[in-house]
Amino acid sequence: MIGSVHLNSDKYGPSGIGESMSQGLSGEKRVCPFVSGPFENCYCRSTSSMFVESTIKFCGGDFEKCEIYCHNKTHG
Repeated sequence: MIGSVHLNSDKYGPSGIGESMSQGLSGEKRVCPFVSGPFENCYCRSTSSMFVESTIKFCGGDFEKCEIYCHNKTHG
């Protein structure tokens, strides 16, 4: 179908977002703790479509592998 996106729940899980998201000890999905107060260079602050994938990947769960998160965590 042209113009539509289908997310396979087997591949992306029930949330539709990749299963590489970080999980807490109880198994819940976690988002980056800086999303509620992002730094100037955080992916979630950009409206550019160039950063959509990084925003979903890093801000939406895999934040421990994000360069911006790691830098601000150690220099914050």
